[in-house]
Amino acid sequence: MTKRTAWFIASVLLSFGPLAGAQNAFASPALSGAGKSDRSRALAFVGQQLERLCAAAGTGYPEYTSGGKWQFGDSSIWTAGYLPGMLWLMFGHTKDPAWGERARRWTEPIATVRERGDNLGVMFMPSFVAGYRLTGDGSYRQYALDAAASLAGRYLPEGMYIRYESGDQQGSLIIDDLIDLSLLYWAAQETGKRRFSDIATHHTSVTLNATVQKDGRSLQAVELDPRTGRKIADRPRQGMTAQSCWSRGQAWAIYALPEICGYTRDKRLLKTAERMADWWIDHVPDDYVPYWDFDLQPSADTPRDSSAAALTAGGLWELSNLVKDKARADFYRTAAVRTLDSLTERYLATGEARENGRILVHATTWKSRGLGVDESLIVGDYYYLELLLKVMKEQDAPPVR
Repeated sequence: MTKRTAWFIASVLLSFGPLAGAQNAFASPALSGAGKSDRSRALAFVGQQLERLCAAAGTGYPEYTSGGKWQFGDSSIWTAGYLPGMLWLMFGHTKDPAWGERARRWTEPIATVRERGDNLGVMFMPSFVAGYRLTGDGSYRQYALDAAASLAGRYLPEGMYIRYESGDQQGSLIIDDLIDLSLLYWAAQETGKRRFSDIATHHTSVTLNATVQKDGRSLQAVELDPRTGRKIADRPRQGMTAQSCWSRGQAWAIYALPEICGYTRDKRLLKTAERMADWWIDHVPDDYVPYWDFDLQPSADTPRDSSAAALTAGGLWELSNLVKDKARADFYRTAAVRTLDSLTERYLATGEARENGRILVHATTWKSRGLGVDESLIVGDYYYLELLLKVMKEQDAPPVR
């Protein structure tokens, strides 16, 4: 029996009420009293670590750690949106002005790169869009709309996709960029301009056709014909090989697709999201945190990627809100919370690793280049906090009668 089958059977039992097994080992941990206290301690720890990180960052933006020390860049690095994103999450949860002030401090310098074109979704959604939603600051809205226009400006109408790189790299496409499309859908809602959402939907279709296989596993990078959008070849990038399933590539898609489905209500796209989630659950190790690539033969020393687990957990949670079948919804929700709790129990920084504001450890940024291997990656910290707050909010909600 695979892990997915066991979870599904347990979820079916849960859907028939307590007499059918709600007290068994698979009972949803989202409603566990013990889990609630553990998660409250985890949130306090995250707050403490964020304060340390802000003190260490100065005016910089964290990407990954090397030798346990954060590597900081300026506001143009691709991970720049995640630190202010975490600060906005804390401000939204606590309403403490100190978190809001910090969030503004690390949000506003990112405005200077709004016309750059790439990675703008992950840079502007957690920072400017989140800040606009919490404060109503109209300048934040405008900066985010400018970024959306810049991203849309890289669209190739003949190929029906957004090019990853400028210059001669017109055909490059990576599955990671699905995460940026929420900025375009948000812009479409804000402005009423369907061009933003049409571009995002076309890019999603081309990406999935080129990178996702029938069983739900994915490739990270491909080369397309810009005139047709058809795939020419698979390309090696951050995975073990061009054809291997890089764990964070799969995770980007599992997180992004439920977001996209929330905008489009596309049933076929939802089925793809389920297929990718099912494949992940069938192949992830028993502690729900993957090795950096699914195709390698792991040993005791093989690096994991906790950031991929955090991303996927967030995607599974949102997927559970979209799936109509209660048993399958419970299945994905259980998988999400089990992953979150595994990260809490086994992958939070301890000892000296806490000194520089690290939260999750055992992440892998780019294995073949030796970047951030068995270290921390700010991506994981953001998505861990985001889901932690969602689960805690559900725990605190009054029961539905």
